[in-house]
Amino acid sequence: MLFRSAKVLANYVLGLEFGLLAEDDAETLTAALREAIEDVDETDDVRGSALEALGAWSDESTAELISELYEIGSPLLRLSAIRAMGRNASEGWLELLIYHFDDEDADIRAAAAQAAGELLMDEAVDPLILLASEDKDEEVQASAIRALGEIGNEQAERVLTRWLDERRTPVIQEALREALAEVELLTTAMADGRNIRPRFEGDRDDDDAIDDEDDDRGAAAPSPREAS
Repeated sequence: MLFRSAKVLANYVLGLEFGLLAEDDAETLTAALREAIEDVDETDDVRGSALEALGAWSDESTAELISELYEIGSPLLRLSAIRAMGRNASEGWLELLIYHFDDEDADIRAAAAQAAGELLMDEAVDPLILLASEDKDEEVQASAIRALGEIGNEQAERVLTRWLDERRTPVIQEALREALAEVELLTTAMADGRNIRPRFEGDRDDDDAIDDEDDDRGAAAPSPREAS
């Protein structure tokens, strides 16, 4: 099976954005992902994983594919399309994602919150605060809290810090600590003049999450074939 994990493959696709993969490897990876997505005989699980991975490739055809599967795909593919919107890093997705904060399906609400956080837009903060405060599902609240940590602006940090004292359930406390750790990582990196690469669920939360220029020059990206 080619697709072990969208989370792993998304990082390879992200490497395309930064020119970290050889051209042949890039073509091999994107072609394989597109082939899986468009194969109607393949399972929705595999097609959705491929779409989530390819979502990190921010070209026009990828955005069109996300839109298509959002509109006409199965419920599982629609969920994957919403996740892919966050990885696609296009500001144009935000309005649609916020719309889904009121979806009847808790999985959709949680995915929309996560994707909105990945867009890193200040405009998402107020809707995410509302979702994290008022949603009836605690896991959705936790997703919105983590999304606020991804954005990490001053407003988000103030609210997260206040909630750490006010909201004491274990699920929410864990999400708040993770979100504030993300804010601290971002703040420290900015103060040091370093760049943080975009990260996906499953990445390590340690110093390897911060790329300085010397590491970028010295590290060679592995072939995507190793993820197959």
